Amino acid sequence: MFSGLSGESGHFPPGKSWAVTFRVRDLTAMIDQLEAAGVAVTRDPEIYPNGSFATLIDPEGNGIQLWEPAGSDT
Repeated sequence: MFSGLSGESGHFPPGKSWAVTFRVRDLTAMIDQLEAAGVAVTRDPEIYPNGSFATLIDPEGNGIQLWEPAGSDT
């Protein structure tokens, strides 16, 4: 399923109009794999009721969010 957000939502890198979120099974393992490949990843230190998140930027400057669901979202 896809859904859009307003450009003013604060979920996009400056000057960009889209981003994508990937649901992952193990956020720590995914971050480790990306960092081992030289990709900069920022883990959100807060754990939310719906899970944990991390962000990175693709080579064209678009945002990518990684989400490990928790609670009722699993």
